[in-house]
Amino acid sequence: MTADTAVANRVSRREWRWVLGASAVILLLTSLPYLYGLLLSSPEAQFGGFVIGVEDGNSYLAKMRL
Repeated sequence: MTADTAVANRVSRREWRWVLGASAVILLLTSLPYLYGLLLSSPEAQFGGFVIGVEDGNSYLAKMRL
């Protein structure tokens, strides 16, 4: 028996389901601001993908291209 098999035998299916469920909820919650930004964007005002430091985000990207 390898170490990986020993660990897998100690973690129950219920625990794996809890971890996967909690991960899915966290992923959904952290994606909501980006989905909201995409839904509100229009051809005139596109969402740049920044929810923190919005004023400087595109400036940072432009400087990285130099």
